[in-house]
Amino acid sequence: MAAASRQRCQSVVHLTMMVATALLLLLLPSMMTMILLREMRMNWLLPMLQRLSSKVGCFYQHEDHYYLICHRGSRNHHGHVVTVSPQEFNKLFRSGSMSIADQGVTVSVTDPQTKRAGPAGIHKITTYGITVTGASGVSSNTRKRYTDFTVLREELVRSFPGMFVPPLASKSQFHVLLKQPTTAVMNQIKPTDRVVEARRQSLEEFLTRCCARPWLRNSPVMAAFLATQENTYETAKKEFASKSMETMLEEFDRAVYDREVPEFQPGAQRSGSGSVEGGVEQDQQQEEGNSSKENEKPAEEEVNGENQEGAATTPAETSGSQIDVKPLLTTAKTYLGDHKSALKKLLTQLSTSAESFNKATSALGQCHYKLQDINTIATQGAGHALCVAENEKDIVRVNLADAFYEQKNILSAPAQAFHLELLASVIQREVTDCSAMMESLDKVVELGELRDKLNDKIRQKKGGSSRKGMSSMLKHPVKSVEGTFKTTTSSSAGSSASESMQKLCDQRDLVEAYYWRSGYNATMIEMKNFMQSKTTVYNEVAKEFVNRTTETHKQLAELWGKVDFGGVAGSPSAAE
Repeated sequence: MAAASRQRCQSVVHLTMMVATALLLLLLPSMMTMILLREMRMNWLLPMLQRLSSKVGCFYQHEDHYYLICHRGSRNHHGHVVTVSPQEFNKLFRSGSMSIADQGVTVSVTDPQTKRAGPAGIHKITTYGITVTGASGVSSNTRKRYTDFTVLREELVRSFPGMFVPPLASKSQFHVLLKQPTTAVMNQIKPTDRVVEARRQSLEEFLTRCCARPWLRNSPVMAAFLATQENTYETAKKEFASKSMETMLEEFDRAVYDREVPEFQPGAQRSGSGSVEGGVEQDQQQEEGNSSKENEKPAEEEVNGENQEGAATTPAETSGSQIDVKPLLTTAKTYLGDHKSALKKLLTQLSTSAESFNKATSALGQCHYKLQDINTIATQGAGHALCVAENEKDIVRVNLADAFYEQKNILSAPAQAFHLELLASVIQREVTDCSAMMESLDKVVELGELRDKLNDKIRQKKGGSSRKGMSSMLKHPVKSVEGTFKTTTSSSAGSSASESMQKLCDQRDLVEAYYWRSGYNATMIEMKNFMQSKTTVYNEVAKEFVNRTTETHKQLAELWGKVDFGGVAGSPSAAE
């Protein structure tokens, strides 16, 4: 009996504490509620409270402190729609740019740790714990500094020119957060920790978006970043810098293996672009081809009409390689520049509209008090004495004061400028992504400039010698007694120059292939995918914007529909 009685008492106590906790959540900030629970040694209520709050919010933990955040888009305890925050924007609108759930990959950046470094510990560095779990369940765990992330992005952009690499905000941009309105969570964190937390969120988003792209997630650069520890990553950085052009081209080819990127054909490109001819071997082949041209002509003329039509119809690879990517790159960069400019202008107008709307909403609160002043004659200065003197009843106007006050509450606290910040968030994100895409296109342009420099060097080396004389010298060496082929002293010098020329031409061919394939992929495939993803995200946010605006208008219509006109002067029911 005693045990049963004790159990009933515990149940009553637990129920009472749950009711008290619910009241605390309504009356006190969530952080204070959690602290009170812990100080009262009732941590056992936290999991229960977390399950309870999952219907109305989510928990955030920072340095063993728990915070309750209302779900954006749901109604708070005032019955108002709460707008989205920049952090939750990343969680709500991931499709088209961030979603990796369908690939079975999870990314988390947690546990920021700040420590002293440098001579006598005069510098502070912050490292972040990184965990990436693949579809197979294998996890990679490491710690990296913010600068390591910047190196990662730089190497990804360099390794995959013309392919979109998600942007990463610079360190200086985070200090602006201290001057901007913060969320309920951020208000509970110290300013210095607030910047660290903002960086952590940015790093997690960057890494998540990178891992959502298989060519970035499976690249050697990303593998080195995730596999090496903090103290050995410096060696990997040096290896990145010393990577050969041939290796970079191989990695790029693996990245676009599933895309319809034609093979590069130098002959088609150089005949179309008028660039310098190939190396010494190509010159020899050209001479041999000219000598046998007359013999080949009759054979070609004997081909029937069907074969001629078949010869004219080149495969996809051949037709694709004849495309000059240089004007396409210029067009793509021009479009992105114009599009980015239009987005910035729209962003400015949204900001202006939000600022004006906030001022107008604030003025609604003042209208509330002024409307109260004129509501009745009896409550307006000497109006009471006037009513008594004239032996008249009080003259009452329609009460709009309360409606104005409620309208102000609906529009200001929850919506923050009528949900305009929701549109501003997606526009600002697209501006940043456009800048990142333009940066990637610039890397392709740099490859084209490198190719042009190599062509100039080849022209300079060919300027003092005849192409025919060089090839003739190589085709007629002096045969020695031992049966091996040797050249004379003058031929030896020519051979050395020929080898140097050949190496230069090989290097040019490698850069040219890299430039053309990356340029073709960027202009014909990547730009289309990029704009489609931006449109998908924008349409998703626009739909949410319309839904929230519709909900706000419903609340306003419901509010104004409750205004009472009965019994006031001028109303249909009042006697005139």
